[in-house]
Amino acid sequence: MDSDVDLLVVVDHMTDDVRRIVAEAAFEASIISREPIEYIVMSLEEYRMRGLGNVFIYEVESHGKVFTMTLSPRRRWLKG
Repeated sequence: MDSDVDLLVVVDHMTDDVRRIVAEAAFEASIISREPIEYIVMSLEEYRMRGLGNVFIYEVESHGKVFTMTLSPRRRWLKG
């Protein structure tokens, strides 16, 4: 059976830089873990609008692990 890691990244504001950073991080993580990483990046607004009836989002919310990161000038938090 093929295995991969599904990753949903939700950000406040979508930018090309965000897409690039996530793509690079997923690529590096897949090399280190030797597991394919499938990822979707969306804004919080997109997440809220697409959430209802979206099978991928349902699976993430039902069976996934939630990690949140908030970046600020003074603090960086990572919860797992």
